[in-house]
Amino acid sequence: MAPMVLKAEIGRRKLLRILALMVIAAMALAVAVTGLTAYSARVIDTVQREAEIKLVERRVARTLGRLREDVNSAAVWNDAYDAMRTGDQVWMQINFGDYYADYMHHDVTLAYDVSGRPVYASRQSKPVPLSSEARLIPAVAPLVEAVRREGLARPVRAGLEGVVTRQAVVLAGSEPYFVSVATVVRESAAHPLGPGGDPVVVSGIRAARFLPDLAADLGVEAP
Repeated sequence: MAPMVLKAEIGRRKLLRILALMVIAAMALAVAVTGLTAYSARVIDTVQREAEIKLVERRVARTLGRLREDVNSAAVWNDAYDAMRTGDQVWMQINFGDYYADYMHHDVTLAYDVSGRPVYASRQSKPVPLSSEARLIPAVAPLVEAVRREGLARPVRAGLEGVVTRQAVVLAGSEPYFVSVATVVRESAAHPLGPGGDPVVVSGIRAARFLPDLAADLGVEAP
């Protein structure tokens, strides 16, 4: 092979090798960019998900705090203390069932006597049989027992310092509820203290009512 032809052949081979290396480098860069893009997308999704979780946690905390205020607004009251101790269900319906449903927009209210026994239930401003709450009553039972025990241990069982509350998300069967549980106490120690523990009231809302607000107010997708 003539020297000029040989040099041309060597040059062509070098050029092909260079082109091949360039193609490999371009492919590697494309793979790296694709991987980086996918990784960035995952990071963005994770950050967005964590931000949404924090927003929802704050909204849940505010909802439970509002429920606590709602329930306590009728839990420190001489009339409530006396009516619940005598089992006056007409009074309970007007002043608990109707009040929490009509003014606080709660879905369900339960009342317990001084022994911790459920004696009353209401939904949507209507009294309902206790049997209709066969899933909710067991779900809130630990909360009811907790406030009763703590209430009995309080040195003062009257006024705001005497009321004991718990707030939680509970599952009634498969349906979650936001609930607040409170002992019902006298307005002051001057009112006669009855025997036994304090009555208890439970009121709450279905979580299903809470979810649309997450999309409308917080922009959470598919809450």
